[in-house]
Amino acid sequence: MALVAGRCKNFGGCHYADDRKVVEADDGAFVCPGCGAPLTPETPHGATTPRRRGRRNLLIGASLALAAVASGVGWRMWCCRNPGSHGPSFDEWISGDPPAPELESVRRGLAERASRIAALKAAGKALGTEHGLLDPVSGVGLLPDDLALLDAENRDRRDLYAYVTAHVDPPVTYERAANAFAMRRWREWPRR
Repeated sequence: MALVAGRCKNFGGCHYADDRKVVEADDGAFVCPGCGAPLTPETPHGATTPRRRGRRNLLIGASLALAAVASGVGWRMWCCRNPGSHGPSFDEWISGDPPAPELESVRRGLAERASRIAALKAAGKALGTEHGLLDPVSGVGLLPDDLALLDAENRDRRDLYAYVTAHVDPPVTYERAANAFAMRRWREWPRR
C-alpha cells in the first residue's frame, strides 16, 4: 500500500493537528498516527481540489463576462453616440450661432462692434488674418479707441474659438476653428 499525505483536524486533542503538520499514512487506513482520527487528504502545494477548481473557473468566467459587457457598453457610448444629445457640428457653428448661454456676452460684444469693425476693415485700417483675428494696419493713424476696439474684438474671437474647440462634435483644433471662421464666416481670409 502507498503512503498518502494528510492533515489531522482533531484540534486540541492531537499535537499533529495543533502543529498543523502534514503526516503520511497508509491509504488503506488513512488515520492520524497520534490520535486515530480520520485524516483530510493534503493536496500538493499549488494544486487545487476539483471543488476549488470549479469555483475558480466560475469566478474567471463571471469576470470575463462582466468585462465583455463593460466593453460593449463603453464602445456603445464612445463610438455610436446619439448625435442629437451632443454638441452641434462644426458646420453649424460656422453658418450660425447654436444656442450656448456661456457665450452670450461674447456674442453681444461681437454684434455691438460689427458695424465699427466693418468700417475699420473698409477703410483699410484693419486686416483679417488666417488665424481669425484682426491686425491693425501700421501707418494709417489708428486712434487709441480703434486699437481698443480691435483688442476687444480679438479677445472675444479667441473666446469663441476656444469654446467651439471644446464643444463641437466631432472635435476640431483651435487653429482649424479660427481659420474656418476667418475664411467662411467673416470672409477675411484669404485677402482678395
